[in-house]
Amino acid sequence: MPDLVLFLFIPIVWGLNFVVIKAALPAFASPEAFNALRWALAATTLLVLVGIRRDPLGIAPRDWGRVLFVAAVGNVLQQVTFINGIQLTTAGHAALIMGLSPVLVALANAAWRLEPVSRRTWLGIAFSVGGLVLLLHPGTGRLPRAAFWGDLLTLASAACWAVYTVASRPLATHYPPVAVTATTVTVAALGLVILGLPALRAERWGDVPWTAWGALLYSGGLTLAFGYAIWSVAIRRIGTARTAVLANLNPVVAVGAAWLLLGERLDVWQALGAALVVAGIALTRR
Repeated sequence: MPDLVLFLFIPIVWGLNFVVIKAALPAFASPEAFNALRWALAATTLLVLVGIRRDPLGIAPRDWGRVLFVAAVGNVLQQVTFINGIQLTTAGHAALIMGLSPVLVALANAAWRLEPVSRRTWLGIAFSVGGLVLLLHPGTGRLPRAAFWGDLLTLASAACWAVYTVASRPLATHYPPVAVTATTVTVAALGLVILGLPALRAERWGDVPWTAWGALLYSGGLTLAFGYAIWSVAIRRIGTARTAVLANLNPVVAVGAAWLLLGERLDVWQALGAALVVAGIALTRR
């Protein structure tokens, strides 16, 4: 897969995902129902993809502890906090806070000496963080009161995503990335479906519009299934810190799309922040 695809797919598809989810959630009885369905779809899509590619799904017994940890923290807990966070706050705000995950990844790499972080990468992270600070400028719009709790949940989700990024690299280097992703996503999907069973039973399926089903296909199939697979490939090729910084483009795409499609306002400070984020990402590329 060309590196250009990695550098375009992750920010564009995942950036738009914030807007798609935010627009679709009101159509479902609860975010847990939406989450359970999209993860079941993602797991099914990945298993079909693995079958087509004929990738081996075998995981050595010594690595199953890591697989379960990655699935529990990096997928289940990350998604529970994310889906409830984005319901309470705005799509743009959720994307901006999730953009903090590269800082957490770099700190984890430095603390545990898992991957060397060059001065250029630190400079890129500094630019990106500076951009995120400007992007978080409240602008001219007022956030709902519940947004504070949504922001906290989203911050917890960003921390879980950092754990996923760091903890999954040994798996991605020893097994085919798509196979690893299919395994962890399938395990996580089982957990999320179990957690979502009460919401699924209470859902009035006849009232769900076709646009919400389309959002489910986009978020579960394209964003989760193919997105996680491409994320694993990126970690394997360019490392955790640089892959995580690449995700800083997600807020740029999300804020712009939320402004155009959801009416969330974008001011001059946020535009300047977006430029700094792009500059930070450029500094991390060799």
